[in-house]
Amino acid sequence: MLGIDWFARSHKCRNLRCRIGRFNRVRCRDSAIVVVRTMTCDGGCHGFRMPAMKFERDLPFPVSSMGQYATEPFDRLGGMRAILEALPAAIYTTDAEGRITSFNDEAVRFSGRVPQLGSDSWCVTWKLYYPDGTPLPHDQCPMAVALREGRPVRGVSAIAERPDGTRVHFMPYPTPIKDANGKVIGAVKTQARLAAIVEQSDDAIVSKSLDGVIQTWNRGAERMFGYCAEDAVGRHITLIIPEERRAEEDMVLAKVRSGETVDHFETVRRAKDGRLIDISLTVSPIREAQGRVIGASKIARDITERKRLDAELYALVGKLREADIRKDEFIAMLAHELRNPLSAIAVATDLLTRSKLEDRKARFSVPAIERQVRQLRRLVDDLLNVARITSGKLTLRKEPLELRDFAERAVGDYRALVPKGTSIVVAGAEAWVDADPVRLKQMIENLLDNATKYGGSNITVTVSAEERGARLAVQDDGQGIAPDLQAQLFQPFVQGAQPADREQRGLGLGLALVERLVSLHGGSVAAASDGLGKGSTFTISLPLAKPAASAERRKAQVASKHRVLVVEDEADSRECLKLLLETEGHEVALSDNAAAALEEIARFRPDIALVDVGLPGMDGYELARRARTLPGGKKLKLIAITGFGGDKHRARAKRAGFDMHVVKPISYEQLARVFSGG
Repeated sequence: MLGIDWFARSHKCRNLRCRIGRFNRVRCRDSAIVVVRTMTCDGGCHGFRMPAMKFERDLPFPVSSMGQYATEPFDRLGGMRAILEALPAAIYTTDAEGRITSFNDEAVRFSGRVPQLGSDSWCVTWKLYYPDGTPLPHDQCPMAVALREGRPVRGVSAIAERPDGTRVHFMPYPTPIKDANGKVIGAVKTQARLAAIVEQSDDAIVSKSLDGVIQTWNRGAERMFGYCAEDAVGRHITLIIPEERRAEEDMVLAKVRSGETVDHFETVRRAKDGRLIDISLTVSPIREAQGRVIGASKIARDITERKRLDAELYALVGKLREADIRKDEFIAMLAHELRNPLSAIAVATDLLTRSKLEDRKARFSVPAIERQVRQLRRLVDDLLNVARITSGKLTLRKEPLELRDFAERAVGDYRALVPKGTSIVVAGAEAWVDADPVRLKQMIENLLDNATKYGGSNITVTVSAEERGARLAVQDDGQGIAPDLQAQLFQPFVQGAQPADREQRGLGLGLALVERLVSLHGGSVAAASDGLGKGSTFTISLPLAKPAASAERRKAQVASKHRVLVVEDEADSRECLKLLLETEGHEVALSDNAAAALEEIARFRPDIALVDVGLPGMDGYELARRARTLPGGKKLKLIAITGFGGDKHRARAKRAGFDMHVVKPISYEQLARVFSGG
């Protein structure tokens, strides 16, 4: 079966779709059937003989030696033969009974053998099959139906088997040709058959001398440009070329004189009524018997409708891009607005956790609030990250990580969210990977969340190092995965039915995010389950990396007490942060605007400044720039606190002079790591 690679090489064409787009059907009134186009299922286009006349726009190179096997010598046909030799076409003709009466060299090359004139039918004794591979009787194929029933057959594909056993998918366009009484007629003389092909083409087919004088003008040209043949023949081709396009004709004729073909050249021509018509132009040299170029054959296709559709599509793409930008902006703003109140709640619960709570209800309520804040934060992060990955805006910050140790810490952080009675065990061996720690933690947490959401009460996280990479498997004893759901698991918003005793949680983005993040790391994720009620296992595979130069684990601890300036315009967040930091022994000063903060930096001389970048008036970015110019400002550790977590926001913070960028809501564990440089 000939495919796209062969097609592209044969046609020396960079834009295969454009080449296919110029093929079309051609009808004829002087023979039994015309077939105009064949196309392989993979997009390649090839010639294929048909009942009666088959005009195949699939072989876009000049037809040569057309009369080698014809019943009449083509060399007596003069200009008509020359035009058809120059057309990108393979031609077959049959009589009314379907017996082949003529064909060209391209037909021989395509069919794989030379048909026997007068004895072989249009099928050239090939075996035919339906698209599903079952045999197709010759009397049921589209060509036979068109010949027998006297009607065109469209949109029916089949498979042909050549004598050497190779198979070709094709879609014929057979059209029966009838006389004035409606009777299907056979081939008359070759001159009439060839003339009919040209005359009934949907394209404009024109021949001209090397001086640009029009010599032939078919009905397609009449319909397209509005000039009848009597008006056009004998006049210069500039009749239809706008003034500003005249230089194109000089270029075309220069190429034709040198024997080149101008293929699929998109331009504009002017009709008799003044309309400008978008056309696709193919110009081929016409040669005499000795091979000397004596003229040019032009095929023009009206692409006005295609251009209109292209413009509509371009406009639609523009609107979709605008909508996508607005969607991203909305999601970012939504996340920012959600993170501000979440930050205050998170800090408040953190503070309460570190306080000695005597009331039993308070001791119960604080962990519950903390769990829900973490869940809300994860939902917001998942929504943002899927949007960033989809738009290609997510950047990884990789570093060497020991996967088992990392998994233990991630599970430790996650345990506060699991339902009562759920056990999570981490096992396995050491395995080093090169990964973004923030994204790797998201992957692990989402797999753990998936396990607990679907009833898993015993969860095992196993890490292993294999020859092909590091593996992290999360196995649970939950409800398992239905077979019909496994293929869709990693699609956004896909969720299985959750157990009746578990409330519906999540947006259905967790596994989709895992799949995309793993892919960005050059790895893969797979799901396995023996069926409903039998649990499931999700396995992440990542490339192995060399161990870090120092295998010492970073510990999130504060090395010493600090003088901390909190710059935050939202009162609840500001006061909660102050109380939390003071609880841990830090000395804290507060400011609710940038101007006051600059004064406080000069007075208080802090070691660290936590700055909300979204301050009223002078924003946090300008505050950072000015702070660096103050005495001791270059040593001040500036930390941007914001609800925006995109790469552009991190880059902007860095340019302004911030040392770190932290996304709300922020916990004390995060602050501890930030303070210690982790």
